[in-house]
Amino acid sequence: ALAMFSVFIVFLALLCKPIIEHMNIRWLPVSGCWIALGAACIIFKDVDSSTAINPEIFYYILLPPIIFNAGFSLEHRLFFGNFKAIIGFAFLGTLISATVTGSAILILADSNIIPLSAGKAQSFMFGALLSSTDPVGVMSVLKSSAVTGISDNIKTVIFGESILNDAVAITLFKTFENTEWIGKSISQQQEGVHQTNTYRDVSFALARFIYTTILSLLTGMTFGLGTSFVSTKITLLRQYPGVEFIVTFVSAYISYCVAEITDASGMLSVFTCGLVLSHYHRYNLSPSGRIAAEQVANISSLLGEVVVYIFLGVTATTSLYSKDSYSIISILSILLVCIVARGVVVALIGTVINCYSERKYQLVFRELLLIWFAGIRGA
Repeated sequence: ALAMFSVFIVFLALLCKPIIEHMNIRWLPVSGCWIALGAACIIFKDVDSSTAINPEIFYYILLPPIIFNAGFSLEHRLFFGNFKAIIGFAFLGTLISATVTGSAILILADSNIIPLSAGKAQSFMFGALLSSTDPVGVMSVLKSSAVTGISDNIKTVIFGESILNDAVAITLFKTFENTEWIGKSISQQQEGVHQTNTYRDVSFALARFIYTTILSLLTGMTFGLGTSFVSTKITLLRQYPGVEFIVTFVSAYISYCVAEITDASGMLSVFTCGLVLSHYHRYNLSPSGRIAAEQVANISSLLGEVVVYIFLGVTATTSLYSKDSYSIISILSILLVCIVARGVVVALIGTVINCYSERKYQLVFRELLLIWFAGIRGA
């Protein structure tokens, strides 16, 4: 009965998008309908722990097809044309946002403005989490019929940032988690020891960042180029579209799993693999195999997004019945901190990027506002 009910809910969710477009409802994104549908599920099901989604299911079943399709269907010219902006917001922007957010949370907690007992390391870890934008949410909104009149350049920048800043957020989180020097004063220890620890931990952070980024890119490129090489040399595969389809998606999925196992970024790896497969492997496929790969990638991505947002609605509604208490002051204060931190990032990075980019790739004030809004969402 539960399986039949779940399939029925997913079917209703798939109908939301054509209904919204047919009725020309521009104020409501389809992701909002999916969340509301998930919240409505609580009416027909008892509230218990079974409503929570298993993290393994999310990370290894729902997320990979969403990110792979993003890279596989991405227009390469726009991505590399806006590469400066994407790199600037994803790397330097995430670092600034995490630092500003973590510092603000620490100050608010120490001043007893928000009822949190977060230490220094915990505050910066929380800031690292909130500094990473959500690619699923970004994709869902940008593909909505309500988003019109926006250039493909700005959409590419927003989505590219949401993919690449995953590696930065992972690096910052693990660095803050393992850092001992945050908040230590020189009076608590000898100055020489403090400098040694600081140098060690900063070196550790830089090394982890380089490791995560390079290993993720190499993993995705290796599987993408390897699959492309096989499809080029073994032309016999073109007689078997089903085998072509399996090889395409299995190679991408393995790249994601390998990256996760090696403590790299699976999202960045499978995105890179999809980008490489789209650029080389796609043209080695038979016509029927190419169409099948593109359609299955789109369908699996859509199903993944639908299930993620349905569970988001279920989880949000279930949390209201929990015994945990919520602090409205903390929620509003941290939201304000996120807005301010994102504004600082967009103002600084946007100004620098416009100084070193071609005119057609520069970001106008309206587009910077959109980037500001698109970044106010956590990991």
